[in-house]
Amino acid sequence: MHEVTHPALARSALRDGSEPFLGDAAGGLALADFWRWSGSSLTDNTMRGLVAEFLVARAMGADMQARVEWDTVDVTTPRGIKIEVKSASPWQSWGQKAKSQLSFRVPRTKHWDHEAGAYIGVKQRHADVYVFAVLQPENKSELNPLDLSQWTFYVLRKSVLDADRGDKKKISLAEVIGLQASETDNGYAGLRGAIEHQAALERRNRETTREAVAADEKAKPTPN
Repeated sequence: MHEVTHPALARSALRDGSEPFLGDAAGGLALADFWRWSGSSLTDNTMRGLVAEFLVARAMGADMQARVEWDTVDVTTPRGIKIEVKSASPWQSWGQKAKSQLSFRVPRTKHWDHEAGAYIGVKQRHADVYVFAVLQPENKSELNPLDLSQWTFYVLRKSVLDADRGDKKKISLAEVIGLQASETDNGYAGLRGAIEHQAALERRNRETTREAVAADEKAKPTPN
């Protein structure tokens, strides 16, 4: 690996939108003007995914740090739970002949090392928990990511996803439900509880696996 000669920038602090553009021609432009221009189309796929990430971060008290575009996982909670957020909707902002199929990309990936500026390690799923966020009002004309009643969240721990998907890169909503993912009780209000429940199950699975490996090692005959 080549030596890093230009260190990574520090993680950005949260901004409030009042920060001005600089230069004689700025004409009073502020960051909030850019936000309005770039982030108002919430029904576009990219923005819908960002709204889903924000909702998960807010539910877990992890929204007090700025989002990092290339982070290995989407959300890391103050308690260290690593969460990957996937979103889908049957409705798109463009014209449709039929509803979109509800599926999600869940590939194994290498870890992004921010300091080294490179992908490292073996391909794996890095999150403890996956949140599959589905935005699906009954009618397309009602589509509104800001309406929390339109979201349904399904939460699944990594070990179950790994066992079922292996090296496969996609999973349908029907398959997620078939794996007995936790569908949030009371919609968004139940999201935090569902994530913490699945994270606890994942920790328990890891502890059981470590204990089993240690027992196997202990049971091996000692070489003469």
